[in-house]
Amino acid sequence: MYAISVATPFSFSEPPYKLGSTDISFLYLPACVGYCLGSIVGGHLSDREVRLAKERSEDGETYSSEVRLRSARWGVPLVPAGLLIFGWGLHRHTHMALPIMGGFVFGVGLMLTNGTIMAYFTDSIPGQTASVVAAYNALRNLLAGTVAALTTAAVDSGLRENWYFTILAVLCLASSISLEVIQRYGAIWRQRRQEKLTQDPAPAPTAPIPMTTLSTQQPTTTPTSNP
Repeated sequence: MYAISVATPFSFSEPPYKLGSTDISFLYLPACVGYCLGSIVGGHLSDREVRLAKERSEDGETYSSEVRLRSARWGVPLVPAGLLIFGWGLHRHTHMALPIMGGFVFGVGLMLTNGTIMAYFTDSIPGQTASVVAAYNALRNLLAGTVAALTTAAVDSGLRENWYFTILAVLCLASSISLEVIQRYGAIWRQRRQEKLTQDPAPAPTAPIPMTTLSTQQPTTTPTSNP
């Protein structure tokens, strides 16, 4: 996402496009529409997988959290496809509609997978969703900053858009293998984690600090004799 966002003003401000800053700002709209569409469709597909899993269960309610990740398969091929269309469209100096379409395809695929992953976090580790999402966003933002810096350096060094976005597409496709691994072993890992937490002894409770009791006795007064 950040690679496309950073490359857009660099590439479309040069020949043969020579667009101004105002025109370039409108080029982000198709990708934003793709993000919204991917979020809506991704949520529907994820809930559909859960509903089908419940129907196949014996009690009609039990399902594994990993079934949500099945819907991410629809977005996995769209992410590298959008990157390739965007990068090679810029390299070939095609009509601007082609790289813009690549950004739209990438946006749909990204949110199809990302939205599903967020829903999986909620189901897989209940009660700790905020911590998991925070750690996920921290790692994602770290990688995003790295990619944005590399994109700027690649454009400045003269690296062609086609090869740069091809490398990113290959990396995205390779990283999607983790989804298949989690679908196969995620339930086992969560069970082991739960067993470990159950077996670990709970920390001994600390003794309460005794509170100082106040004396309720009235102070004694020495009677004085009248003269």
